[in-house]
Formats: sequence, structure tokens, C-alpha cells
Amino acid sequence: MSQPAATTGASTLKPFPALSWRANAGWFTLGAAVLAPLSAIYKHLDVVLSGGTRPFAYPLLEEMTGALGAVLLAPLVIGASRRWPLLGPRGWRWLPAHLAGMLAFAVLSTTWMWASRSLLAPLLGLGHYDYGAMPLRYFMELPKEAIVFSLILVMTTLFDRHEAARERELRFSRIEASLARAELGALHAQLRPHFLFNALNAISSVMYEDAERADRMIRLLSDLLRWSLRASSAAEVELAAELGATRTYLELMQARMGPRLHTEIRVEPGTERALVPALLLQPLVENAATHGTLEPPEQARIVVQVMRDGADLVLRVCDNGPGPAAPSGTGNGVGLSNTKARLSAMYGPAAQLRLLRGDTGGAIAEVRLPFRTSAAFAAEQKAVWTSSV
Repeated sequence: MSQPAATTGASTLKPFPALSWRANAGWFTLGAAVLAPLSAIYKHLDVVLSGGTRPFAYPLLEEMTGALGAVLLAPLVIGASRRWPLLGPRGWRWLPAHLAGMLAFAVLSTTWMWASRSLLAPLLGLGHYDYGAMPLRYFMELPKEAIVFSLILVMTTLFDRHEAARERELRFSRIEASLARAELGALHAQLRPHFLFNALNAISSVMYEDAERADRMIRLLSDLLRWSLRASSAAEVELAAELGATRTYLELMQARMGPRLHTEIRVEPGTERALVPALLLQPLVENAATHGTLEPPEQARIVVQVMRDGADLVLRVCDNGPGPAAPSGTGNGVGLSNTKARLSAMYGPAAQLRLLRGDTGGAIAEVRLPFRTSAAFAAEQKAVWTSSV
């Protein structure tokens, strides 16, 4: 059987993928591959507008080698930002280390640009590449390299903080879902002994008057208990299975009350595959049989209605009794309060239980919850699982 989302929000949360060194390097490489040619075009047009004749290959070589150097050195900056986080506890103490790293980054990057351009320029037919006096060149490139170093440091820090925040959110949502499942288990466990006590009490009321009827009620109770054990591993079952258990319970009540009880189940076609909480209807039917029947010799009437209303599934249990003392409430019994708590834990505000007064008398216990079929739920869970891998 399918397990439900414990709450509406928790079922939709998806984990944020961790950003590895390889992923970060990939982003920087992509940025360099886009920005370097654009910067080369800008420099070339500036030369053209100034009346120069330097080939486009010169600025392209300069920008591409500069970008490649930043990409090659980026993993070192990423590692340093994670090993010595500036935004962590007492992060200021790592400031000298990052300043030293900035100087080392500038020296290595400038050295790389001199060596790579000196090597590649002749191979590309551009002749000797003059990078100027290297001591001055190191000072000249320092501000630009400090900006590149800082950008890598800041981007890595922001990515990591975002990842950590999403990881905390995912962890809290898992804890919340775990607590909701535990609550559902406790509510389900509470419902079974309550149902069993009432059923045994009903059997004991007729066993001395009609042993054959009591024996039939015991067989029906056994069928219900077997179904309950099969459904205990799932918080949701298909409506068809739930209606089967409800028919057995109504038959149990019929065996107790005899011809004085009239029951009816009306199901809108196409709703049988809908998912509903296990043992959803039983406490509603029990409440109708206990509090919603007229005194003998008046005939008691219980009608179960199932229909679809837009995106909602609506289930009603109607009786012809005296009606609720407080319309629109949910009653104080164990069955109704337990059902309301289960609906709240499983669907949040998307589901509700109301106890209404019927137009011609009697009570209507109405449950409204999202319409979802087992096939649609399985596809939804598969999609969430696939996107989180």
C-alpha cells in the first residue's frame, strides 16, 4: 500500500544538490568561456577605434589565458574558503590567511599569464610576446587578481551557505514527517482497540438472546480484524477496499439491530481508486449507529455517500436520528476526534471533517480530502524520488 505524505508541505520538499569542487570548477569554466571572448572583442574594438592595427588574436590570447589561469587556480580558492570560512564562528581570524592566499593567487596567476603567452604567441604566429618588466607587472596585475580572488571566494561562500540552509530545511522536514508518521501510528493504534471494544460490547448484548446471531457477528468481526491487520501497514488504502470493510461493519450492525436498521451505500463511478485513510468510514458509521438512530420501534437509517467535487473527494455518512447538538462541530467522541486528528496530520488544511444537521433532520458526518488515485500517487512519488537523486 502507498504511504501518504505526512503533511502537504513536507511531501513537496526536494533536496538541494551539494556543490562539489568539480561542479564549482565547471561553473567557473563556463563563465570564463563566455566572458573571455567578449572581453577580447571589447579590447579589439578599442584598438580599432584608436586607429591601431593589432590582430584580434592578441586580445583573444590574453583574455583566454587569463581566464584559464583563474579556472585552474579556482579549486585552491574554493578549498581555502571551505577550510577557513570567513562567515563561520570567529571567521575574522582567518582573514590573514586569505590575504596571504590573495597575494599567492595574484603571483601565480601573473606568472601563468607570462609563461603561457610567451609560449603560445610564437606558436600562433604572433611573434615574441612582450609582457613588460615583470616586477612592475606583478604590482600592476595585483588589483585585478585581488578582485577575481574575492569573487571566487564570495561566490563559493554564498553557494555553500545556500546549500547548508537547504540541507537544514530538508532535515527539519524529514523530522517533521517522522513525527507525523509516529502520530498517525499512535492514532491508528488508538482506533483499533476502541472499535474492538464497541464491537465486542455489541456482540455481548445479543449473545444470550440469539446465539446464532452472536456467532454470525463474531465471524463478521473476525473478517474486519483480518482486514484491519492487512491495512495496518499502510496509512492510506484504496476507497474500494475501505468500502468493503465498511460493508462488513454495516453487516455487523445489521446483525445486531435486525430489520430495524436500513443501510445504503452510494458511490459515484470513478471514485473507487481514490486513496483514503484506512478505517476512515468505520468510526463515522459507528457514530451514526450509536448516536444517530431513533428509539425502537422507529426504523434507523444510515446512508454512506461518496462523490467527487472538483479536486476533492467527499464522503458523507447520513442518519435519520435527532441530529447533532452543535451543527458544524465534530463531536467529542473518540472516533470522530481521532478521525479529525488523522486527517489533519495527513493532509493539513486540505482536508476537513464536519458534523452537520441534515435538511430533513438527522446528522451528516462529511469528510472532504484531496482526490488522489493510487496510480497518480505512485507517479508523484516516483517523480519526487527521481528529482532528488
